[in-house]
Amino acid sequence: MTEEGAQSVLRDASGPYSFEYEPEGNRFVATPLPDAAERGFKMVEGRLVPASAEEAREWHLHDGLGGPVLPPGEHAVEMQVAGDFVEIRTNTDKMYSYDPTKPGPVVWKAEAGCPFGGDIHLPEGFRDWTFGEAVAVKPMRNCLKSMNPFTDIVGYFEDTQGNKGDFGFPATTGVLMGNGREVRYRDTGLPADFARGFLTPHHGRFTGEKLAAAGATWLLYGHEPDGAPGLYARMYDYEVNGDCPGRHYSYDSSEVSALDNDKVYSLSEQIQMLPPPDGPESPSLPSRGRPC
Repeated sequence: MTEEGAQSVLRDASGPYSFEYEPEGNRFVATPLPDAAERGFKMVEGRLVPASAEEAREWHLHDGLGGPVLPPGEHAVEMQVAGDFVEIRTNTDKMYSYDPTKPGPVVWKAEAGCPFGGDIHLPEGFRDWTFGEAVAVKPMRNCLKSMNPFTDIVGYFEDTQGNKGDFGFPATTGVLMGNGREVRYRDTGLPADFARGFLTPHHGRFTGEKLAAAGATWLLYGHEPDGAPGLYARMYDYEVNGDCPGRHYSYDSSEVSALDNDKVYSLSEQIQMLPPPDGPESPSLPSRGRPC
């Protein structure tokens, strides 16, 4: 990041933290303010602004807007929150979002595909859905204005060779299909469909019941081919999978051997080894009782 870009991010930062940029490590360092516990904040146009502690503790409409304005007969039934991004599903399976990371006034809007338009609807007969946001701090994504830097900023991911690369901004909606054996996904930079996806573990013989995401990490609960309960995790999104234009991917380990494993490379610098790493299975779950 250039010094000019870093200063642009710092000028836009807000919330109960102080920030500084360390150019030698190409990173931002966040420190909670000494009196953070006594301070109050509220959301105004996508930014955390100071407010009295009493006001901050009160119930109020989100950002003064509440939820999206919906047409007659349509109402919200589910909500997912990731970082500063909010996504809502209505009774028609149409998706609406609140996304304060983009320039301009922050408003609720119907999700639309990119570069081809069209409203976003979850696939018919889905079993579960989830939403995750993996984001690095960049000048065009001034994410320090409302996100918790300790929990909401994803610094980097590693390929199978241990090379580190930062994230752009994959905000990904994942859908567990009705048969429980296929996960489909899209992000805010993809067309208005769920054409991309992957099978559950054991080449689709694992039957998923519940799907969750944090950042770019997926967590899938379900049942093994023999009926035993199982829990799997893996990192996966459009960029990590090897599909993102403008990035350099390779199946040749010798091509990436010269990279510095202690450095976090930008999207344009990293040579990412493919295929992406598989996720580990969690410890065995009990055969009876509810999963934690």
